[in-house]
Amino acid sequence: MRPTGIERIDGLLAGTSGPIGPDETDQFAIGAIQDLLHCWYPSIEPIKEYLPKGRGLREAAPLFLRGSQKGQGVYGEYTDRTVGLVRGFQRKWNTRENPPWALNTDGAVDKLTLQSMLLSPARLSPFVTPGYFLFAKDKRLTHLLKALVLIASQECACKFETTNRNQDFAGLSLGIIHWAQKPGRLAEPIKYFYQQEADELAKLFGDQPGAKHENIKKVIAHLEKAKAALYSDDNPPPEGRKQGDSIDRDLEFARPDPGKKNWYQCFQNMLNSRLFQQLMFDFALATIRRMYDENSPEYPAGFPKIQGEGLLQWGGEKIKSEKGVIFTLDLVNQHGGKPKAWYAEITKDKPTISEQELLEEFKERARKFWIKKKPAEDKKSEKQKQVEKQNSEADERRRNFHLNTWYTSWDIPFDPQLP
Repeated sequence: MRPTGIERIDGLLAGTSGPIGPDETDQFAIGAIQDLLHCWYPSIEPIKEYLPKGRGLREAAPLFLRGSQKGQGVYGEYTDRTVGLVRGFQRKWNTRENPPWALNTDGAVDKLTLQSMLLSPARLSPFVTPGYFLFAKDKRLTHLLKALVLIASQECACKFETTNRNQDFAGLSLGIIHWAQKPGRLAEPIKYFYQQEADELAKLFGDQPGAKHENIKKVIAHLEKAKAALYSDDNPPPEGRKQGDSIDRDLEFARPDPGKKNWYQCFQNMLNSRLFQQLMFDFALATIRRMYDENSPEYPAGFPKIQGEGLLQWGGEKIKSEKGVIFTLDLVNQHGGKPKAWYAEITKDKPTISEQELLEEFKERARKFWIKKKPAEDKKSEKQKQVEKQNSEADERRRNFHLNTWYTSWDIPFDPQLP
């Protein structure tokens, strides 16, 4: 495999450095190992018996999602649980029939243990974490890959198959960076998938081989209508329907009516496909790079301009650090052109503002964004008020995550190399 970009991992595989264990100080190396363990464990149920006494194995969110903030003491630290999971893998390996070699069972990751974990990349359960892309997809840990996985950790909880079925009144949202139906962004990855693998995508949506792909073309056309295809403030829903539901009930993607075509299951089958997971990664990476640089060549020609794209051009004078750029790219992904407008307003009033102070201003504006001024407060339903409050609180947690994670640095300039 190619170098991962994590010196400690690359040295281990090259045989120039020793095992990674409880005394390890390289958090990136430990985190990648923990990601790899999480990819292994859903497929190795019998490993439970080798865990430390009193510890159970359960399907949990990747540590990367919840443990890379200061004080969490989980992701990037070689804890007793990490020792137990590694030892469990080692012992299970040694009890298989005719293993090609025996592994130490001390719970540290030496060269043979890591090589054993990497023998069958196709068996690794897919998660949107750094270790999965480094080890299963042969990527390097670059700032762009960090941006993708950090944004994804907040959008899809590190799972390819995560969806939002109109809980936020935006229709169906899905994917690594959660493309949403209401603003029209969900049409973009589906069109890209169709360009790359038309027959395979059409098959998932019920079109017969050799047919005219009527179903998937109908789906794309409906997605391209964006907000106009959904009930909204401008087109209020009738009794029994809500904002974000499709006006055409035959093309309801988030929650199809019983007896109607189950489009949601078609989307779910797509998300569970390894082929489309790879295409989703490619398109998400191209999207994030275009958000950073409006001149990046990877974004497909002819696709709509991304609102707020070109952070390097409109905000590069002040937003330069790895942490600052990734924080702002997440804002652009969620709020479109708002961060660009906020940047212009704030820097006009405070031309000497520092990068860290600027991001704090962004954070406050993003928190307030969710509390809508219209309709008037007394005309809002209790459900609308509740959703706005939840969105505002979730946004604040999200910004704090990006500001507090040790995974990015204020001191390193952002470098847009591809992984």
